[in-house]
Amino acid sequence: MGFGWQLPITSLWDLLTLCLFAGHYFSAIYTQEDPGSGSGGSVTLADTTPLLRFKQSIVTDPSGALSGWSLQRTSNSCSWFGITCSSNGRVIAVNLTSCGLVVPFSGLADQLTSLDQLQELHLAGNAIYGAVEPEVIASTCSAAPLSILDLSSNNLVGSFPSLSSLKSCKTLTHLNVSRNYFDGPLPLDAAGFLSRLDLSHNNFSGEVSPAIFHYCGPLSWLDLSNNSLSGSLPMGIGQCGTLQHLNISFNFLSSTIVPEAFSFMSPSNLTSVLAGCSNLSVLDLSKNLFTGLIPTSLTTCTSLRHVNISFNSFIGNIPTTFNQLSNLEVLSISSNNLTGAIPPGFGDSLQQLHVLDLSANDLVGGIPTSLARCSSLQVLNLGDNWLTGEFPQAVVSQMPTLQKLVLSFNNFTGPLPVSLANSSSLRILDLSANAFTGSIPGTICSPSLRRLLLADNELSGVVPLESCSSLAAIDVSCNFITRAFPTPLPTMPNMREIVMWGNFIEQEIPADICSAASQLWLLVLNVNLINGTIPPTLANCSSLEWLALSNNRLTGHIPPELGLMRINFLHLNNNSLSGTIPPTLGECRYLVWVDLSSNELEGTIPVELTKQAGKVIKGTLSKGLQFAFFKYLYGDRCTEYGLGSVLIMRGVRPLRLRRIPNFQMCNRTRFYPDVSPYYIPGAPGSSEGGTYAYLDVGHNKLKGKIPEELGTLTYLTVLAVSHNNLTGTIPFSLANLIHCSILHLDHNHLEGPIPPGLSMLGVMNQLDFSNNNLSGSIPDSGKLPTFPASSFANNPYLCGTPLPPCDTAISRFEDSHSSMESLSFHHKRRFGIVIAIVVAVVAFVTVITGLLGCSHRFTITHQHVRELMHNNSMDKLPISTSSSIIHSVLGRRTTGKPLSINIVTFRITPLHKLSYRELKEATKDFSEETKIGSGGFGEVYKATLDDNTVVAVKKLCHQIGENGESKDFDAEMTTIGKIKHPNLVCLLGYCKADNERLLIYEYMENGSLDRWLHSNSNQQDDPNSQPAVKFGLSWDSRKRIALGIARGLQFLHRDCLPNIIHRDLKTANVLLDDALEARVADFGMARLMSAYDTHHSTETLAGTCGYVPPEYGMSLQCTKPGDIFSFGVVLLELVTGREPTWSVGASGNGSEKRGYEDQGGEGLAGWAQGKVREGRAKEVLDQRALQGGGVSGRAVIISSTSSSTYPTNMGMPMDIERREDEMMRYLSIACRCVDDNPSRRPSICDVIVAFRKIHRGGDLDLL
Repeated sequence: MGFGWQLPITSLWDLLTLCLFAGHYFSAIYTQEDPGSGSGGSVTLADTTPLLRFKQSIVTDPSGALSGWSLQRTSNSCSWFGITCSSNGRVIAVNLTSCGLVVPFSGLADQLTSLDQLQELHLAGNAIYGAVEPEVIASTCSAAPLSILDLSSNNLVGSFPSLSSLKSCKTLTHLNVSRNYFDGPLPLDAAGFLSRLDLSHNNFSGEVSPAIFHYCGPLSWLDLSNNSLSGSLPMGIGQCGTLQHLNISFNFLSSTIVPEAFSFMSPSNLTSVLAGCSNLSVLDLSKNLFTGLIPTSLTTCTSLRHVNISFNSFIGNIPTTFNQLSNLEVLSISSNNLTGAIPPGFGDSLQQLHVLDLSANDLVGGIPTSLARCSSLQVLNLGDNWLTGEFPQAVVSQMPTLQKLVLSFNNFTGPLPVSLANSSSLRILDLSANAFTGSIPGTICSPSLRRLLLADNELSGVVPLESCSSLAAIDVSCNFITRAFPTPLPTMPNMREIVMWGNFIEQEIPADICSAASQLWLLVLNVNLINGTIPPTLANCSSLEWLALSNNRLTGHIPPELGLMRINFLHLNNNSLSGTIPPTLGECRYLVWVDLSSNELEGTIPVELTKQAGKVIKGTLSKGLQFAFFKYLYGDRCTEYGLGSVLIMRGVRPLRLRRIPNFQMCNRTRFYPDVSPYYIPGAPGSSEGGTYAYLDVGHNKLKGKIPEELGTLTYLTVLAVSHNNLTGTIPFSLANLIHCSILHLDHNHLEGPIPPGLSMLGVMNQLDFSNNNLSGSIPDSGKLPTFPASSFANNPYLCGTPLPPCDTAISRFEDSHSSMESLSFHHKRRFGIVIAIVVAVVAFVTVITGLLGCSHRFTITHQHVRELMHNNSMDKLPISTSSSIIHSVLGRRTTGKPLSINIVTFRITPLHKLSYRELKEATKDFSEETKIGSGGFGEVYKATLDDNTVVAVKKLCHQIGENGESKDFDAEMTTIGKIKHPNLVCLLGYCKADNERLLIYEYMENGSLDRWLHSNSNQQDDPNSQPAVKFGLSWDSRKRIALGIARGLQFLHRDCLPNIIHRDLKTANVLLDDALEARVADFGMARLMSAYDTHHSTETLAGTCGYVPPEYGMSLQCTKPGDIFSFGVVLLELVTGREPTWSVGASGNGSEKRGYEDQGGEGLAGWAQGKVREGRAKEVLDQRALQGGGVSGRAVIISSTSSSTYPTNMGMPMDIERREDEMMRYLSIACRCVDDNPSRRPSICDVIVAFRKIHRGGDLDLL
């Protein structure tokens, strides 16, 4: 009883075992025997107890890793899984890595702290949760000689104890807590005892303390990557003489150093920071925000073997001093803003270099011959620059170990190399997007070559596959190739990818292609002149997943054998295929994208196509490919070719498409590669299955009915069956297609009503029911009434919004029908018709005469009723039946008038009530005089109430009925009204009067940001715009506005539950208060109006032209990265002073402007990115702001007639050089926000951190 421990006894067997074990233990003690003697030894009870208690604290053991931890099986716990004992039988190591154990950290710590001989604790890859208390680790260290603690890849949260609080852990040398959820500041106040510290893949924030380097002790390995660190790279790295590995990649660090703290250092200079790092061998600073020149002090780190400073914003030339780092094995400085030529002599002393990556910069000139001295080079990537000259045959031939050569996206010219025989190790050759000419020499394929990428050049002739039988991938897209397949085909056992679209290949698809290339998974031959039939032997390509044969001259039937394959992408549109759609396509468990449009297919739509609904295995179509869906603009003449085209854009410049005839004449929008076109939020994962996402069988000769079973394809995004001979009714089951954004049923012979459920498809973006025989009323709720009349045209029995009302339509049809009868019997019944007309005229005159007698009385009564309904009579109605409801938070004095209606408040303040009549009077009957703006959702009026309170009243352009829409409106308004933030325009209240809807907002004295930035150009175009701003905004004001917008967006994206996506962020939706603070407006409006607005407004739901991210359009699945793109455009407007789209005319600063496309960019975003890429970023800066002009601080409305003596800069003085530096940094952030790839855009929280690091320690406190 006095031993201080207890064992869990769960059975009599445990009790007996314990007795036997205790007997052996005490016998060993009294006889002076070693309890651990024998094979493996025997653990003491002092170690067994905490191990069993630890097992009891486990919540879940999914793999049963600890099932053997039982005294029933063995009393020797040294043999238990994961346990290592010393020679005397004490536990010295516990290794339970990747067991999936679910256990609270407190339960773990309470038990394992009792293992007083424990040296190593490995618990990575489990589900340990909870916070880490410093005293727990400290007590563990004080009780045991712990040297290695690995808690990586768990679910630990909160802050991590500072290292100084772990002073008792004097034996601890390795600490790994990476891949958890720790946040707060880095615990780096000392490292004293540690030699290896890994804090990567968490959410630590703040600056890196210099103390870690000043007092680093034996520290040799430090990994802080993938956090949210900001500030400067601290001084003193060179003082940590033992440091060998430093990784701070994927953070928000910059090289700006506070001058006051280190007066001997200049900002943006890393020189002194890295001085003295003689033992440093690995330095990774990639994916940060470093600017300025690459520090030449890196040459003092003479032991460097691995340097990665890619994905930053370094400028200037490549330092020649890199030659002094003779031990370098890896040098990556890609994705920066480096300019100039590769220095002559570069590589002279880099004989150990294995990897050299200079890609994605702005380097010019040729490739220096000195690179040939890098005799150990395995990877050379110079792609995405402006390099010129011919292929560097002399350099490459002297690199016998070279395995990968990338020269893509440059300006190389001349013929391809005749031979690469000396490059016997070369496996990848990427020469895409250059201007190489001539034919492809067969000798270019060395036996080792696996990938030959030659897309987007000027190559012609044939593809020498007979000489390239070892290839695994070949891409010759967008050239002038006329023949691709030799006869017979050589055996190509490694071939997996054949991509040859956009050429002039005029031959048949070889029937033996699958026997020659049995591993083929990608066959892309679209946009060629290929003729003949589709060989059924394609079914022998058992791995084929992507088959694109569209835009060719194929004839014959679609082989039914295709349905037995693993295809998930089948693109056969724009050919001359005939026959029927094979029902066997329904057997494809992987099929998600089917385009059979614009052929001559007959028969019916097979119901078997839906056989795999819910069973289709959801995979990754792209497999790393860069592809894009080019959707033809609706109504364009190219829609006869289908909805659009999917193209593999790997190695192809978008401008190259202008040389392809089909694309020259078609208006199109582009959706970018990394957003999978079949990805749908909420779709089942691979274990549960998915379904079709794209099905287009339009422009064929199909007949029969639309299968009811199509409604089971619930994740379908696009369904097009237009321009066929389909009959029957529209299946009501199509209302189940809740993710469908494009639905085309036009130009068929469909009849019957439009299913009401289709109105509830909230993401519908394009709809066409025209040219059918549909009848009845168009459902008047949801989205259907918001589409234009053209979507329902030429259905003689169809009526209702947006077509004429049903009574009018029916009358018109009857009149038309009578006219047809009279024409048919004209010669037989002419006299009867004349008599009928006379009688009708007499009757009509009689009726009109009677009506005139009561017209005056009717007019007075009608006007009186309307006046009562909008003014006083509603005051007497019960609240539940009132047709006018105002919800307001405006405190105002009672006026003696009867209170009109009930108030639901959005703030905790005493409130009174407003009537529709009062709002009408306050806006002077919504006159042009009080109108201050208009947009896609309605018009805005300035209203001055009786107590001189000024508000903004938005009159929505859509009329909402008294059905479920009204309830939805109330719920949405209540939600929006509760959202309050200093950088959001608050909704004060709303009014419902009959079918009108009014929203009451705070009035922003200084109008919109758009007016301040572009008022000179906009004033001429909009007669209703507010007075023009004469002086514009200073750079100080623009920075504050940018931060304000970011804070407002952060609140919507992060703090609102559920999160709110703005969908239409633009300068016109950013208002400025009397202190020029930004207030984001119209948040929530896009979602609200998505079911109610007019078709014109519906098109704006996914954004406004110039602000729309490239991935929008396939569907209205709006995302936070989409908002970030729009924010990036707004930020570009602040930096450049330019509009998001240009028309020919005068720009805002008075200069003549051309369209962005004429200057090489698509909108402001593309234009600015192009300037940055060309090394001309400074040209985009707004010179007015750069020179210190504009209004700062508190401001008032400045009209075009105001005095020109108004101060142009009320903020802190800032020299031009520093202002330019800041504007360049903001430009860099903006360019990241408008990245084509949504996954590469920062979150809004990341943007705010980036803003903070720019101004940390500066004279302008934005925070």
